[in-house]
Amino acid sequence: MPLVSADGHLLGILRVMDQVPRRLSPEQRNALSGLGRQVIHHLELHLHNRQLKEGLVAQKQPALVQAPLLFALDQAIDGIALLDKAGCFTYINRAYAAIFGYEPHQLIGESWKELYSPEWVAKIADVFSPMLIERGHWHGEAIGRKKMGSSVFTEISLALFPEQDKKDNWLLWTCRDQTAQKAARDEILDTQARLLAVLDADTEVAIIAMNLEGVITVFNRGAEWMLAYDADEMIGKQTPLMLHLPSEIEARERELSASCGRPIQGLNVLVEEVRRGTHEEREWTPFF
Repeated sequence: MPLVSADGHLLGILRVMDQVPRRLSPEQRNALSGLGRQVIHHLELHLHNRQLKEGLVAQKQPALVQAPLLFALDQAIDGIALLDKAGCFTYINRAYAAIFGYEPHQLIGESWKELYSPEWVAKIADVFSPMLIERGHWHGEAIGRKKMGSSVFTEISLALFPEQDKKDNWLLWTCRDQTAQKAARDEILDTQARLLAVLDADTEVAIIAMNLEGVITVFNRGAEWMLAYDADEMIGKQTPLMLHLPSEIEARERELSASCGRPIQGLNVLVEEVRRGTHEEREWTPFF
C-alpha cells in the first residue's frame, strides 16, 4: 500500500509478503492501514528531527565563526571599528580605542565625531565622505583628538559594507597611529632645512650635491656666486657634467677606463671613486 504524507507527498510503499497467496480479511486490511500510518508518522518524525538538527547546526555556525573572528580582531595591532549608518560605533577593538585614550566599552554607541575636532569633522563629512560614497572606500590621513584633548595623527581607511550586510553595520573604519612617524619625518625635514641654511650661508665655497640619477639636488649660494648660475636653474634640472669642460671629462674618461679595465664614461667619471668607497680631490676648470 502507498505511504502518503499529510500534504500529499508519496513517501514510499508498504508491502507484506508470504510464502503462499492469501486474501486479506477486513481486520487484516485495517491492521495494515494502521501499520502504514505508524510508518508514515515515524518517517515524518525522523524528517522533522533531521531538519531541527540541521537548523541548530546552521544557527551555531555563525557563532562558531564569530567568536574566533572577534578574538582575532581584538588582538590586531591596527585599530578596527564597525559603525552603523548613523555613524555610531557598533564594535571597536582595543587598538582603536587605545589610539584615542579610551577603553572599547566607552565608545560603543558613540559617534565617530567624538574623536575629532569640529574642523576635522567638517572636513571628513564634506570632503572625504562624498568620495567614500562614490567609490565605496577611502584612504588617507586625519588628525584625531584624544580623550584628554591632545592631537593624534592617524592614517585611516574607510570601506562600506556590501548591501546585503548593511543591516547592523554600515562602515568598516581602520585606523593607525602615525604620531611618532610624523614627528620623525618633521625632525628629518627640520634637520635638512637647518643643514641647507648652513650650506647656503657659505658664499666662499661652492657646494653641489646630486641624487643617484646624477640630477643636482643642492646648489648653494657659493655655487651661484662662483659659477654664475641660479639654484632654480640647476636643482632638479641639470647634472654636474654641464659645469665641466668636455675636454677634461674626456681625458678623465680615458684615465679611469685604463685603470679600471672597463669603459668609464659621462657622469660616471665624477662618481667612480666614490663608488669604490674612496674620495677624490681634483682640480677642474669650470665651464661657463
